[in-house]
Amino acid sequence: TACLALGFLYLVFPRLGMPHTLLLMWVFLAGLTLGVVRWVFSVVSHSGSLSQRVILFGSGPLAHQLYEQIRIRPELGLRVVGSVGISGGTFGIPNLGEVEDLAEVVQREGAKHVVLTMADRRGVMPIDALFALKAGGVSILDGVNLYEEITGKLHLETLRPSTLLFSRGFRGSFIGSLLGRAYEFTLASIMLVLLSPIIALMALAIRLDSPGPVFCRQKRVGKNSKVFVLYKLRSMYWDETDRSGTVPAGAQDRRITRVGYWLRRFRLDEL
Repeated sequence: TACLALGFLYLVFPRLGMPHTLLLMWVFLAGLTLGVVRWVFSVVSHSGSLSQRVILFGSGPLAHQLYEQIRIRPELGLRVVGSVGISGGTFGIPNLGEVEDLAEVVQREGAKHVVLTMADRRGVMPIDALFALKAGGVSILDGVNLYEEITGKLHLETLRPSTLLFSRGFRGSFIGSLLGRAYEFTLASIMLVLLSPIIALMALAIRLDSPGPVFCRQKRVGKNSKVFVLYKLRSMYWDETDRSGTVPAGAQDRRITRVGYWLRRFRLDEL
């Protein structure tokens, strides 16, 4: 990105340009250094030698999904050693003890984080033990918030009203919204021009594969309940779309065309 920006700058203002030999040397050294740093980071993160140990307090779907997400993301620097709580040990997570054993397990395993993953916390959480652990330097994390930070998605199965009520994601400024909208509009316009030949080829493939229009329109609900029209490349048989109405498509849905299968698989129908 820096090379492209500098190249454009030197093209517009030739007097600012540096010697080509120096620029090429810088590009080579920067690329080599970046590659080495990324390789070292990958080796260290996958070795687990610097990973901080995590204990899940509770069980259920949230504990299972957090366990899987942390397991496949070594770059987070976290490693789940097991779970403590009622019905622990499910979904292949090692059960390290019961609720009353939490402080002892944390000390024995050398855990740095305790993640609360139970769905119903009323009358279950050992408040005194958690406060003691927190005072001793162990971080107490909310499982729903951690799942959102790791995946960028909400865990709807265990989402509580308080999570949304105290969430920081609803705040925004007028300037921030204006700049974000300008950025999105500019980037979308540029990409639409650049990808227009590919979209034209896909449109031709759709027409040759099955009768019907190339594009389909769907009504979606946006911010403040405002309804807008979304234009997509058609991936289903047109008559089937009319009969089925708004029934969502499954993985092996017979309404999907041959071309539509590949469009949906790579999200090309949404370009």
